[in-house]
Amino acid sequence: MNTAPKLNLLAGLDLSDMDAILINYIRLLEQWLPPAHITFLHNIKLSELPQELKAPVQLLKIAGSIEKKLNQLITATYTPSGSFTVIVTAEEFSELAFTAVLKKTGSELVLLGNKQDLEGSGGLNQQLIRMLPAAVLLVPETCRSMPSHILQAIDFSRHTQSILQWGQQINAFAPHGTILRLTPVYVSKMSYHFFPILSDEEVAASLKKEDADNLKKWRALFPGHGSLQLIHAHEKSIAATLLQYAINVHADVIILGVKGTASLTNLFMGSVANEMVQRETEVCLLLVK
Repeated sequence: MNTAPKLNLLAGLDLSDMDAILINYIRLLEQWLPPAHITFLHNIKLSELPQELKAPVQLLKIAGSIEKKLNQLITATYTPSGSFTVIVTAEEFSELAFTAVLKKTGSELVLLGNKQDLEGSGGLNQQLIRMLPAAVLLVPETCRSMPSHILQAIDFSRHTQSILQWGQQINAFAPHGTILRLTPVYVSKMSYHFFPILSDEEVAASLKKEDADNLKKWRALFPGHGSLQLIHAHEKSIAATLLQYAINVHADVIILGVKGTASLTNLFMGSVANEMVQRETEVCLLLVK
């Protein structure tokens, strides 16, 4: 019997077609990362309302109507097996609403839609990933099945241990009889502007030495976590290489750190994470801190 603690989940809804997709995805999430309690959150952006609707009485009426609509949508789409609540807030900035509700509910995981063809800029997702002290799971509208292959993006930063722990927790909840593959992956990237002064043999020797050093470091620091897969990015970015590898090996989820080894402050996402959330992908992204 699995004794791993379940997580409190905060799911962001925006009254778009993505809402039904996210609600339906919870049916799958309950099988591989089951939540203890789900909070569905929608924020009414005050800046988008005409002045006459900003009066407290009007806001209360609007919030009540939206809460009723969302409860009906949840009931009609998929009613979670555990407890859930619907919260409607009214803030100028949705980031403030998510931060406050996250603190109030103690949610460890935030579920957001990663719109590919549906309308949406993804700007709020990037802000929330940067600001919130919780892991964020981005789900594209094309996702329809439970994950069977999860990539763990290793960069030997302070997030590596967290990435591995999330993988262990997901594996602990895998339904009996389910085959779940967890693959640690390291993408090697050399700066190509140095290559004109290096011969092909020197480049190959440098890559070979780096691979050997990384494998040695992996075995020393993280024994018991399987073999580390090494990929060379060559002229591509690390994000593009990782996403293409996920396609090649039919991975469903990529777990990665919000900030990499080169991040200097907590004000920005790492360049890899930032590029990953802006690229089109059918893979779910679990960004951890």
